Amino acid sequence: LMERDRQASYFADEEGAQILLSTEVGSEGRNFEFSNHLVLFDLPKLPDQLEQRIGRLDRIGQENDINIHVPYVQGTFEETLFCWYHQVLNSFTSSPKGANAFYEKHHHELHQILESNFNREALNNFVSSMSKIYQEYQHELEQGRDLIVETHSYNDQFAKEMIHDIKAYEEKTSSYEFVDQVFNAVGVNIEELNEYSFFIKPSDNMLIPSFPGLSAEGVSITFDREYALKFEHITFLSWEHPITKGCFELLLNSPLGNSTVIKQDRLPRGVYLEFIITLQTSDAYKHISSKYLPFTPLRILLNANGADETKKFPKKLIDTEQKVLDTQDYQMLENLPKDLMTDLFKKANQLANGRTQKYTVSAIEDLDKNIYHEKQRIHGLHISAQEKEQLTHELTVYQENIKQSIQNATLAIDTIRLILPTV
Repeated sequence: LMERDRQASYFADEEGAQILLSTEVGSEGRNFEFSNHLVLFDLPKLPDQLEQRIGRLDRIGQENDINIHVPYVQGTFEETLFCWYHQVLNSFTSSPKGANAFYEKHHHELHQILESNFNREALNNFVSSMSKIYQEYQHELEQGRDLIVETHSYNDQFAKEMIHDIKAYEEKTSSYEFVDQVFNAVGVNIEELNEYSFFIKPSDNMLIPSFPGLSAEGVSITFDREYALKFEHITFLSWEHPITKGCFELLLNSPLGNSTVIKQDRLPRGVYLEFIITLQTSDAYKHISSKYLPFTPLRILLNANGADETKKFPKKLIDTEQKVLDTQDYQMLENLPKDLMTDLFKKANQLANGRTQKYTVSAIEDLDKNIYHEKQRIHGLHISAQEKEQLTHELTVYQENIKQSIQNATLAIDTIRLILPTV
């Protein structure tokens, strides 16, 4: 991915490459609005794929007409495919509506003429017939489109606020601070090379045998994308990089640091046990149901008698002014009743189960609202009653599966903190 970005950046540079030669990998995800010539050495079968290629140049900031060059061999399937796009779908002069769906309906006819020996009369008849059918198809789409356009029309003010929020979030939540804290806690050495880059390497006294994604030789990293594009040997540590994901793996799925003992004198005298219990979906539909019921941590604080003190003593109160354990504290730990932890575990699970209902109910309400709007959208489409009934039925089945997934969400104790009084 970084190599592709470097090549795209070199092409965008005024003093860089004047021609970018690319496979299909360049048809998505990159913006070349500074260029206005596109040469298509082949034409794809899917209309959306062709639109993606043209869309690399046809973007906000394009100041010139886009010149599309399509060389093809006359009297072959290449000419047939060119006529399909140019004379039927008008793909080179406009953004065709519903082109992919139209292709799915009529791809058999297209493939039949593509695979047959070239016949100009047959091609002309095919183009003439398909053009009329496509015009009728576009008219049907327009009739069912108004409601969707009105519902999802562009809101300039909302869009600007969203862009502002995204930029503010990215500025405040750089991966640097998070990764740096994890490295220092685990024992990964991080050395500053310059203002933009660092060198990281596992230390000899790490708390774990190896760090996910980090080799024993170490690696030079940066948290600045632009800097990484300029230097091939520098690794860009984004939120999606394996090393960053490895930090989350250590925190969420490894036993490292999932139970701690602290001493605190801001709470009334006594022993307390703080649980962080996670609620999450875990079945085959979790990738969908998690949109409505995301990974949810539940905090429960119990005293030695099993009384719920969660609201009375918030986490930020406990996190401040922690004391170092001494010999008397270790003796107290040894004298704690063996059944205390077991009893408090059971109590915490009971309380957590009672609290999950408000989250699952809210998630199901959000799901039902979304499905309701989708069903209303289907009724507004210009399609047959049978097609509407089929789509509505599929949505209902989908709704029930996701609802069941939400209701089957599981609880798991993630971390435990034993809080001792100051003696």
